[in-house]
Amino acid sequence: MQGQWRLFVSALTFALSTLFAVTPSSTARAGEGEGLSLADLAGSYAGRQGGFLTLCLTSDFSSDAACEHPSSVAVQFNDTEVLQGTFSPDGKFCLTDTDVNSPVGGSKAPATVIDFVAAGSITSYNRKTGRGTTSFTLYRHTAENPVSCKGANLVKSEGVQEDSHGTQDFTVGEEPALHIDSVITSLTAVHGAYGGFVVSATLYIQHQ
Repeated sequence: MQGQWRLFVSALTFALSTLFAVTPSSTARAGEGEGLSLADLAGSYAGRQGGFLTLCLTSDFSSDAACEHPSSVAVQFNDTEVLQGTFSPDGKFCLTDTDVNSPVGGSKAPATVIDFVAAGSITSYNRKTGRGTTSFTLYRHTAENPVSCKGANLVKSEGVQEDSHGTQDFTVGEEPALHIDSVITSLTAVHGAYGGFVVSATLYIQHQ
């Protein structure tokens, strides 16, 4: 009888240990307080970006101008953007970006709508703090020169030109859902020039 009881207790202990075993699929992605890895951040995201930026124009407002030129005129724009894209397990990303902006002081002209695609990668990341930096390039999408995303990869025609280059600082959050908060820290136009800017974004993961 004692042998049967010991066998029963052993079987029960094994069953309970199996039921409550800590497995990678049942634990938080962070794993033992180490924070989320780049692979944990992979997935599809959607969100918004906005703020204001300054473009430097010629004195007659006909074209872009170098901000350091004495005759250039600084025009400040309100900026709102809708973003959607994908991050890969190694930190690469590609995002479509519908950008709407108009002069801060108001204008009779309609707001400008531009379709961008941003492609880049995470250049540094501390998984314990959830903070890092990215580097990206913006491309303008048009019917004549299309550019798009295939997952985290950029797909573009030969005629597509680079619009600008930039860097961002970002922080990863997990509540109420996995998301990435970022702020642009540098922005350089390939043609023309940007003056001051304050632009930030929040992207929420859609699925993993």
